[in-house]
Amino acid sequence: MVNSNNNVKRSQERLLYMAKIIARIMERNHIPYSMVYGSFLGAVRHKGFIPWDDDFDFCIFDEYYDDVIRSMKEELPDDLFLEYDETEPLYFHAWPHVKDLRTETACSKYPQDNAYAHKGLSVDLYRFKRVRLVDVTDEVIFQGHQYMERRRSKGLISDSDYNRYAARFEAMHSWFKNMYPNETEDSVKREVYANVYTSLFSVDVDDMFPLEKYKFEDTEFYGPNKADKVLKHWYGDYMKLPPEEKRVSHFDFVKFLE
Repeated sequence: MVNSNNNVKRSQERLLYMAKIIARIMERNHIPYSMVYGSFLGAVRHKGFIPWDDDFDFCIFDEYYDDVIRSMKEELPDDLFLEYDETEPLYFHAWPHVKDLRTETACSKYPQDNAYAHKGLSVDLYRFKRVRLVDVTDEVIFQGHQYMERRRSKGLISDSDYNRYAARFEAMHSWFKNMYPNETEDSVKREVYANVYTSLFSVDVDDMFPLEKYKFEDTEFYGPNKADKVLKHWYGDYMKLPPEEKRVSHFDFVKFLE
């Protein structure tokens, strides 16, 4: 592994503790959730964490967003912090995080995240929005512009960088249009869950639901029901390990405060 924090195993133990609490809260409140991205890949390929992974990825569904915020505010223990636009003045993401108050991290891979006051280990609660397949490209480009506008309005990106990213989004629009079908009977009727930042990670509603539980370390969490199809869409040959130089942790280091 390269650029790996020296506390990966301990970080994973803490993240598992956090993920169990978050999952219990959502299940107790009848709120659907799913593992996604590296955490879902880890569940299928490793039955737990990818060995070098030091963050955790759930998704929540847009129609339950208010329920998630309410339940987390009411039920998270004192050592965890719900980070979103009402609790972090500089917040620019489109989804909430649950942050650990007993760790501090540093991350050069995503330097913009260092603007936030709370720098502990994080569980992402990615916000998935249900849209028609034909609308995915426009939705993703719109959300991308919103993301950059939030960063600019909070003084976290220069005007020149904003303009550079805006030009990139416009170029991406044509590329996405080539990836996804023009308006057809199928694309109008077919619905997907799209992450607000990239249509590459969209999931057909029927591939997501009904959710299924997967083993993850010493517990189980929900994930998309069609694991092979979803992971092939996201990662291609997902059972093949990446080359050594790609096995990179999220954080440069993690400091434990207890």
